[in-house]
Amino acid sequence: MCSRVLARSALAALLVALVCAAPLRATDHYVDAANGSNTSGDGSAAAPWKTLTHALAHTTALPADTHHIHVAPGIYDAALGEVFPLSIRQNTAVEGAGAGLTTFRGVTAFPYPALLDVPGSVNPPGLPFALRGVTVASSSPGAGAGLSARGRTLRELVVEDFAYGIYGTQGLG
Repeated sequence: MCSRVLARSALAALLVALVCAAPLRATDHYVDAANGSNTSGDGSAAAPWKTLTHALAHTTALPADTHHIHVAPGIYDAALGEVFPLSIRQNTAVEGAGAGLTTFRGVTAFPYPALLDVPGSVNPPGLPFALRGVTVASSSPGAGAGLSARGRTLRELVVEDFAYGIYGTQGLG
């Protein structure tokens, strides 16, 4: 009798915890240089963040397994608030509006770190790429490295004006 009461109590506690638990955040996040805010934005399509720097820092604490960050057209540079180098984690994919429309512009030390670093060996679950649809451009032509990647798929990219454009890459698509 006691074991049956305990089992029911445990089941009831589990149901209460599931009903009262906060829902997981969506895996899609949004960044917009022109209309976003790192202070009042929440990363949703309606209230995007302003910088990828902020999005990458904020998504580390979210419980979703995979983060898909959509970056609107614009120039993303230090003047906007980007802090380079940017590292796109294993569980994250970044998708711009298209090469020539979404541009990350900056420079880092030569030859490493690259402006954008895409470490890891596989793409995020459910996404066929790690980085797609952006231009990576040097703010000091002929200096630094643009993009470093190891084993993850990069698609529809333009890399401009670096001493080293893309290095360590196995997954250009």
